[in-house]
Amino acid sequence: MIIPTSYITILNGVVTLLCGVYLLYRILTGPLKNLVFILWTCGFFVYGIQILLRSYGFLGNLSFIVLVNLMTACFVYGMGLMVEHFLPFFVASSILALISDYFMIVGNDVLSIAVSYVAFFIMMSLGMVILYFRYRENVAFITIGWILLTVSNVFAYSNIFIIVVDVFAIFAKVLLAIGLIKIENILPESVTLQHYIDDLKKRTVK
Repeated sequence: MIIPTSYITILNGVVTLLCGVYLLYRILTGPLKNLVFILWTCGFFVYGIQILLRSYGFLGNLSFIVLVNLMTACFVYGMGLMVEHFLPFFVASSILALISDYFMIVGNDVLSIAVSYVAFFIMMSLGMVILYFRYRENVAFITIGWILLTVSNVFAYSNIFIIVVDVFAIFAKVLLAIGLIKIENILPESVTLQHYIDDLKKRTVK
């Protein structure tokens, strides 16, 4: 029996949400208390909600663009922290988000969506390259996951490959979540919440 495409897409959305749930569980019960994990957890939740709403036909162009821009912010800002280049990532992705919003306001939804996706994949791909050359084999899971996700989205609008797209995307997100957990111990200390708490105390205590 052939599984309907919509069921695979729904499964994709559910798995994406479960990745967020798992990361949230690790944050609440384990040592993963840093801003990267918090941002990526939010990113997985927004990503999963966007897929499910789109699957059930509840997502218009405006809400789709808003969710994609929010998802991009969560993942890209987290990536900027991981590679210790937060400000350039923040500025570049924010500018692209504003451009996307401009096209949305003037009624060009196609360009708005295109800019949103370009912002997400270019900024994340750049971060992955930096991450790979910095940590090499330690980031194998997260690198493979990103490659799979990129490939799946390249064919996202092809009816021929639509089932393969969702299957690739499912495996990609699982690998991204696992890969993020695996590199927790090698991330810079500056991404930990304790670092920001200590820095705040130094600034406030006279």
